[in-house]
Amino acid sequence: RIQDVRIEGNSVMSTNDITRTLAITSGQPFERKNLLAAAEELRRAYERIGYHNTKVEIEFDLPSDNEVRVTAAITEGRPIKISEIAIDTPNLDLSQRLGRMARSLKGRTLTDDELLDFQKKAGEFLRENRYLTARMADPNVTYNGDRTQAKLSYSIENPFRFEIRLEGNKYFSDGAIIRDLE
Repeated sequence: RIQDVRIEGNSVMSTNDITRTLAITSGQPFERKNLLAAAEELRRAYERIGYHNTKVEIEFDLPSDNEVRVTAAITEGRPIKISEIAIDTPNLDLSQRLGRMARSLKGRTLTDDELLDFQKKAGEFLRENRYLTARMADPNVTYNGDRTQAKLSYSIENPFRFEIRLEGNKYFSDGAIIRDLE
Protein backbone atom coordinates (compact mmCIF):
# COMPACT_ATOMS: atom_id res chain seq x y z
CA ARG A 1 0.00 0.00 0.00
CA ILE A 2 1.01 3.60 -0.59
CA GLN A 3 2.11 5.18 2.67
CA ASP A 4 2.75 8.74 1.48
CA VAL A 5 2.67 10.81 -1.74
CA ARG A 6 5.10 13.70 -2.20
CA ILE A 7 5.15 16.28 -4.97
CA GLU A 8 8.44 18.06 -5.79
CA GLY A 9 9.41 20.76 -8.30
CA ASN A 10 6.01 22.26 -9.05
CA SER A 11 5.43 25.99 -9.20
CA VAL A 12 2.95 26.45 -12.05
CA MET A 13 0.35 23.93 -10.91
CA SER A 14 -0.74 23.70 -7.30
CA THR A 15 0.03 20.60 -5.26
CA ASN A 16 -3.72 20.00 -4.87
CA ASP A 17 -4.28 20.10 -8.64
CA ILE A 18 -1.37 17.72 -9.20
CA THR A 19 -2.61 15.34 -6.51
CA ARG A 20 -6.09 15.40 -8.06
CA THR A 21 -4.66 14.75 -11.55
CA LEU A 22 -2.45 11.91 -10.35
CA ALA A 23 -5.38 10.33 -8.47
CA ILE A 24 -2.95 8.65 -6.07
CA THR A 25 -3.72 8.71 -2.37
CA SER A 26 -2.26 7.30 0.81
CA GLY A 27 -3.64 3.89 1.65
CA GLN A 28 -4.46 2.84 -1.90
CA PRO A 29 -2.89 -0.34 -3.32
CA PHE A 30 0.46 0.20 -5.05
CA GLU A 31 0.43 -0.67 -8.76
CA ARG A 32 3.33 0.42 -10.91
CA LYS A 33 1.32 0.63 -14.17
CA ASN A 34 -1.22 2.98 -12.53
CA LEU A 35 1.61 5.26 -11.42
CA LEU A 36 3.07 5.39 -14.92
CA ALA A 37 -0.35 6.17 -16.42
CA ALA A 38 -0.87 8.88 -13.78
CA ALA A 39 2.50 10.45 -14.64
CA GLU A 40 1.55 10.55 -18.34
CA GLU A 41 -1.81 12.15 -17.49
CA LEU A 42 -0.01 14.80 -15.41
CA ARG A 43 2.36 15.51 -18.31
CA ARG A 44 -0.66 16.00 -20.62
CA ALA A 45 -2.25 18.35 -18.05
CA TYR A 46 0.92 20.47 -18.16
CA GLU A 47 0.76 20.46 -21.99
CA ARG A 48 -2.80 21.80 -21.89
CA ILE A 49 -1.53 24.87 -20.00
CA GLY A 50 1.41 25.43 -22.36
CA TYR A 51 4.24 23.54 -20.65
CA HIS A 52 5.08 20.99 -23.34
CA ASN A 53 8.61 20.43 -22.00
CA THR A 54 7.53 19.18 -18.59
CA LYS A 55 9.08 15.97 -17.36
CA VAL A 56 7.37 13.90 -14.69
CA GLU A 57 9.23 11.13 -12.90
CA ILE A 58 7.57 8.88 -10.39
CA GLU A 59 9.97 7.49 -7.81
CA PHE A 60 9.19 5.19 -4.95
CA ASP A 61 11.02 3.72 -2.02
CA LEU A 62 10.08 0.99 0.44
CA PRO A 63 10.25 2.09 4.10
CA SER A 64 8.80 -1.32 5.10
CA ASP A 65 7.79 -4.58 3.46
CA ASN A 66 4.17 -3.61 2.89
CA GLU A 67 4.38 0.19 2.42
CA VAL A 68 5.61 2.37 -0.44
CA ARG A 69 6.49 6.06 -0.39
CA VAL A 70 5.76 7.71 -3.77
CA THR A 71 7.47 10.90 -4.97
CA ALA A 72 6.42 12.78 -8.11
CA ALA A 73 9.48 14.74 -9.25
CA ILE A 74 8.43 17.42 -11.75
CA THR A 75 10.67 19.47 -14.00
CA GLU A 76 8.33 22.04 -15.52
CA GLY A 77 10.63 23.67 -18.04
CA ARG A 78 9.65 26.82 -19.93
CA PRO A 79 6.26 27.36 -21.55
CA ILE A 80 5.89 27.47 -25.31
CA LYS A 81 5.15 30.96 -26.61
CA ILE A 82 3.42 31.64 -29.91
CA SER A 83 5.95 33.38 -32.14
CA GLU A 84 4.16 33.51 -35.49
CA ILE A 85 0.72 32.90 -36.99
CA ALA A 86 0.24 32.17 -40.68
CA ILE A 87 -3.13 32.12 -42.45
CA ASP A 88 -3.05 30.05 -45.64
CA THR A 89 -5.82 30.96 -48.07
CA PRO A 90 -5.99 32.14 -51.69
CA ASN A 91 -8.23 35.01 -50.55
CA LEU A 92 -5.68 37.72 -49.70
CA ASP A 93 -8.22 40.07 -48.08
CA LEU A 94 -9.45 37.32 -45.77
CA SER A 95 -5.87 36.32 -44.98
CA GLN A 96 -5.01 39.88 -43.94
CA ARG A 97 -8.13 40.34 -41.85
CA LEU A 98 -7.67 37.06 -39.98
CA GLY A 99 -3.95 37.84 -39.64
CA ARG A 100 -4.83 41.07 -37.83
CA MET A 101 -7.14 39.11 -35.50
CA ALA A 102 -4.39 36.56 -34.86
CA ARG A 103 -1.86 39.19 -33.76
CA SER A 104 -3.35 39.06 -30.27
CA LEU A 105 -2.01 35.50 -29.96
CA LYS A 106 1.59 36.50 -30.66
CA GLY A 107 3.75 36.21 -27.56
CA ARG A 108 1.09 34.34 -25.58
CA THR A 109 1.55 30.89 -24.07
CA LEU A 110 0.38 28.07 -26.37
CA THR A 111 -2.57 26.53 -24.54
CA ASP A 112 -5.63 24.64 -25.68
CA ASP A 113 -7.83 27.46 -24.35
CA GLU A 114 -5.97 30.10 -26.40
CA LEU A 115 -6.34 28.06 -29.59
CA LEU A 116 -10.02 27.33 -29.00
CA ASP A 117 -10.74 30.97 -28.19
CA PHE A 118 -9.08 32.19 -31.39
CA GLN A 119 -10.81 29.55 -33.52
CA LYS A 120 -14.16 30.51 -32.01
CA LYS A 121 -13.57 34.22 -32.75
CA ALA A 122 -12.41 33.43 -36.28
CA GLY A 123 -15.48 31.24 -36.86
CA GLU A 124 -17.76 34.07 -35.71
CA PHE A 125 -15.90 36.51 -37.98
CA LEU A 126 -16.35 34.19 -40.97
CA ARG A 127 -20.04 33.75 -40.29
CA GLU A 128 -20.74 37.45 -39.61
CA ASN A 129 -18.89 38.52 -42.76
CA ARG A 130 -20.75 36.04 -44.97
CA TYR A 131 -17.93 33.57 -45.58
CA LEU A 132 -20.64 30.96 -45.25
CA THR A 133 -18.81 27.91 -46.62
CA ALA A 134 -15.37 28.81 -45.27
CA ARG A 135 -13.88 26.32 -42.82
CA MET A 136 -10.82 26.87 -40.66
CA ALA A 137 -8.82 23.71 -40.11
CA ASP A 138 -7.07 22.98 -36.81
CA PRO A 139 -3.67 24.66 -36.76
CA ASN A 140 -0.49 22.98 -37.88
CA VAL A 141 1.99 23.67 -35.06
CA THR A 142 5.74 23.71 -35.63
CA TYR A 143 8.24 24.27 -32.83
CA ASN A 144 11.71 25.72 -32.69
CA GLY A 145 14.65 23.49 -31.69
CA ASP A 146 14.32 23.83 -27.91
CA ARG A 147 10.48 23.81 -28.01
CA THR A 148 10.03 27.24 -26.45
CA GLN A 149 8.37 28.90 -29.47
CA ALA A 150 5.65 27.75 -31.82
CA LYS A 151 4.45 28.80 -35.26
CA LEU A 152 0.75 28.27 -35.95
CA SER A 153 -0.40 27.72 -39.53
CA TYR A 154 -4.13 27.85 -40.22
CA SER A 155 -5.62 26.73 -43.51
CA ILE A 156 -8.94 28.16 -44.72
CA GLU A 157 -11.01 26.03 -47.08
CA ASN A 158 -13.64 27.60 -49.37
CA PRO A 159 -12.70 31.22 -48.57
CA PHE A 160 -15.53 32.71 -50.57
CA ARG A 161 -17.72 35.53 -49.38
CA PHE A 162 -21.38 35.50 -50.30
CA GLU A 163 -23.34 38.56 -51.21
CA ILE A 164 -27.06 38.54 -50.66
CA ARG A 165 -29.21 40.72 -52.86
CA LEU A 166 -32.80 41.33 -51.95
CA GLU A 167 -35.24 42.56 -54.55
CA GLY A 168 -38.87 43.50 -54.32
CA ASN A 169 -38.83 44.14 -50.60
CA LYS A 170 -40.67 47.24 -49.43
CA TYR A 171 -41.82 46.44 -45.93
CA PHE A 172 -38.70 45.09 -44.09
CA SER A 173 -35.19 46.54 -44.09
CA ASP A 174 -32.52 44.48 -45.85
CA GLY A 175 -30.55 44.22 -42.58
CA ALA A 176 -33.55 42.79 -40.72
CA ILE A 177 -34.12 40.16 -43.40
CA ILE A 178 -30.44 39.15 -43.47
CA ARG A 179 -30.34 38.85 -39.66
CA ASP A 180 -33.45 36.65 -39.74
CA LEU A 181 -31.86 34.45 -42.41
CA GLU A 182 -28.90 33.74 -40.10
